[in-house]
Amino acid sequence: MRLSFVRAASNLGFAVDLVTGAVFSFPATGPDGAVLGPSIVLPVTLNASGADFARLVTADTVVWPAAPT
Repeated sequence: MRLSFVRAASNLGFAVDLVTGAVFSFPATGPDGAVLGPSIVLPVTLNASGADFARLVTADTVVWPAAPT
């Protein structure tokens, strides 16, 4: 999910749950030219999203167990 979708949904009044285990990140270049790895970019992005646009949740809180057969 792109962060812009999370922001747009939040701006439209939707309550957004962002499943932290279902997202990934990629390297980004900082303003000083330093390349920041995904291990830095992802937590910062998730924290910013959770603070302003979404509730951060884990998969086990939104995925119900399969119904008994």
